Amino acid sequence: MYDNVDYVIIEVFGNIAIFVIIGFLTPLLWKKYEKMKNTVGISFLISLFIETTQIFLPRATDVDDLIMNTLGGLIGYILYLLVKKRFPQFSNRCKADNRKNQVVGMAEEP
Repeated sequence: MYDNVDYVIIEVFGNIAIFVIIGFLTPLLWKKYEKMKNTVGISFLISLFIETTQIFLPRATDVDDLIMNTLGGLIGYILYLLVKKRFPQFSNRCKADNRKNQVVGMAEEP
């Protein structure tokens, strides 16, 4: 299985890429995940849940997936920091805490 270079590249970079999204969007949307340990921790826990679930399914479980997924979360967090530094207004407007009661077409209650 691992003698096919294309398969290894897709497996490694695929696991990283999926969790880059989680590592980027989690701190972008929720203030409590603005700390690196929280974002990387949630990436690790989501990955651990997926890998643990695969034990009970006809799928393979691999520690490498856990490592690559967590690395993807870290890379996503670093990208978040770059976006936050470059576009601070965008970053602040995306937070769920700042978007409460901002449903399109509805006015806030007095």
